[in-house]
Amino acid sequence: MASPSSTQHPQRAVDRANAAIRAYLRGLPGRSPGTVEQRAEYHKLVDAYLAAVAVRDGRPREAEDEPEPVAA
Repeated sequence: MASPSSTQHPQRAVDRANAAIRAYLRGLPGRSPGTVEQRAEYHKLVDAYLAAVAVRDGRPREAEDEPEPVAA
């Protein structure tokens, strides 16, 4: 059996991911991602948060609702 120090409580990962999102947004002008790069980084942080929540809740993360490609 693993010791409590070697296994991390899943809520801690959720809390860290949430803190990372808040810290990132606090560092942005207007606290909002304005550039493509900023939005990409924000979405990366949100994806990490959602993955941590899924692990914490013991369920697979649902696929994101992707818009269907527009027919040419």
